[in-house]
Amino acid sequence: MKKLLLLALLISTLKLSAQTEKGKIFLSGATNASLLLSIVPNSNIQNNFNINIAPSIGYFIAKDFTMGLSFSFSYLEGSSSLYKYKSTTYQIAPFARYYFAKSNTITRLYAQANAGIVDIDSQYGTGLTGQLGIAIFSNQHVSLDIAALYSVTYNKTNLNSTLGINFGISVYLGNTKDKK
Repeated sequence: MKKLLLLALLISTLKLSAQTEKGKIFLSGATNASLLLSIVPNSNIQNNFNINIAPSIGYFIAKDFTMGLSFSFSYLEGSSSLYKYKSTTYQIAPFARYYFAKSNTITRLYAQANAGIVDIDSQYGTGLTGQLGIAIFSNQHVSLDIAALYSVTYNKTNLNSTLGINFGISVYLGNTKDKK
């Protein structure tokens, strides 16, 4: 355990540059698997399993701040004492992500928010997601992203809230030359 903590400390002090500069393009692919707590009107609370795939594209409008569009596909199934449940959700949502900490370190904390239109089993609704995570850069162009997320999707008949862990890979495209 001590070796793992020492390795994490060493990695966090390594220097990289030009990952989150203004004008760069951000591409990301993320997935999560989570337990889901759903509240369905006129029913009881259910426990379900959810899997989600979410690619995103963004543009750094300022240093450390990107905005873009996220697409996601979710499948969930589960059961309660009353019935079995299966659902498919598609979402398109604008997002904003801000990176904290110094931009020349290998690890960067970030916060992200999405809000958009959701299609839950052919019924439209709203989806909201918040994430707090860490981007671990392997070089100037690629990071492994790990985030805690909370998501809510709802329409006339469903209210689903998800608390989970997101894993993804992000690619940062653009000029990597240091500006002088």
